Amino acid sequence: MATQTGPGIGDLRADIRDWRRGRATASMSDVLQDVYVAVFAALMLGAMLVNVVVGFRREADDLCVAAGCVSARALLPWLTITATLAAVLAMARLLGPVFTTPAAGAWLLSTPVDRASLLRRRFVGLSVVAATIVLAVAVAATALAGLPLRVVTASCAAVAVAGVGVVAVAAMSQKRGRAESRWLLWLLLAVTWAGLLTLALDESPSWRGGPTVGAASAVLALVAAAVVPLVVTGWRGLARLRRRQLEPGGNLSSGLSGALATLDLALAYDVVVAHTARIRGTVRSHRGGPRGPLALVWRDLIRLRRRPMPLLVVAAVVVAPYAVAQAGGGRLTVLVATLVGFVGAVPLCLALRVVTRTPALARMMPFTNAVSRGCTLVVPGVVLVAFGLACSPGLGSAMGVDGGVATQLGLAVGAGALTSTTWWMAARPVNYSVPAVSTPLGALPPGMISGALRGPDMVLVTSAPMLISPTATGAAVTCWLCAAVLAYLVLRR
Repeated sequence: MATQTGPGIGDLRADIRDWRRGRATASMSDVLQDVYVAVFAALMLGAMLVNVVVGFRREADDLCVAAGCVSARALLPWLTITATLAAVLAMARLLGPVFTTPAAGAWLLSTPVDRASLLRRRFVGLSVVAATIVLAVAVAATALAGLPLRVVTASCAAVAVAGVGVVAVAAMSQKRGRAESRWLLWLLLAVTWAGLLTLALDESPSWRGGPTVGAASAVLALVAAAVVPLVVTGWRGLARLRRRQLEPGGNLSSGLSGALATLDLALAYDVVVAHTARIRGTVRSHRGGPRGPLALVWRDLIRLRRRPMPLLVVAAVVVAPYAVAQAGGGRLTVLVATLVGFVGAVPLCLALRVVTRTPALARMMPFTNAVSRGCTLVVPGVVLVAFGLACSPGLGSAMGVDGGVATQLGLAVGAGALTSTTWWMAARPVNYSVPAVSTPLGALPPGMISGALRGPDMVLVTSAPMLISPTATGAAVTCWLCAAVLAYLVLRR
């Protein structure tokens, strides 16, 4: 008796492909034009980046002769690669890494088809994207380190294989509660932080010649031998992934693509925060506390007690200015300190984001919007002032100033980081009701392009007085500038 088999995944894909082709809105000529523009832009930007890397390498060969600079040049490429692997792993954990689109989840995951056949292409695609990203960063980092071409080739190949490995670890742990990927992420972050700490303490090993070709080839062989079983395990585990483990990543990717299409990075951050909160589920509520505006400050303190990770991040990034100062960064130390303070303080300003982007919630509070915004800045302000004071010795050694001036520079750095974070978190959304502006990219609403640069632009503006004059006067000008910008952001309607 012949058994009757249902349609396979290939048949379902053919039906979906036929359905999509019947509703296509773009012609083949439009697609070819888009492909031509994408290839031309990639080649042009790639050539520009190669020229920049080659130019920086020549400048570093001539100017980087001090002991601290040589040590930093030998160590920073590997720290950059480790940090990139950590970022790729964090993104893979956030997305799944294996996920399906909402349409595929609704149409295909509920059918009795081979789920592994549906997910293998996604797994391979994510692995290729991860390997490409870490390979591009590794090529630039190792080239700037002044390593020979054969060493760069072997090292970059090992890093690309490692990029595939971190995605495989994330896929393998997706079924098991993500414990393995969590520990690997912590290990990569700890190695990066320990390397920066070693550089800041001037205890980095003397490694002038860099790795040899034999050492790089041996590392490549070891990494490949370790990654192959991980890929096989992750590949075999695709069939056991459940629908509830695949759909959240697809919903997150759709939200992120929509936010990034408008160049609104703050909105993309909101999407990520909502996704992580949805996964966490519920938290234990706390009753009591002060009344009035101080209740907002109290909620920030409870949030930090419930999840102290933002405080640990701010404390961890203090080492970055010291590493730059030890490497001979000079006045660039101020810019780096303000930038890492801005990045580390973003998770501290979630309450400010809520009261700014939710007018209905702000109107329900029995005080003005200015009071609400001011209260949400109390805890981030205290943390960033402490961050600036912790950076003061490093700023003093980099600038060659005494302790009093270094303390004022540290306070100005904390004020600049707070102002930059507030400038980014309290930004108003793009107004699509006003007339669009004609640009080479097409018609865009005013403020759409500048919104993508919001935050780092304020870092540069608040750091400029100290970069021009690293004295008490420059620090005072920065503090007054930050006070004026914060007053505008808090008091505006």
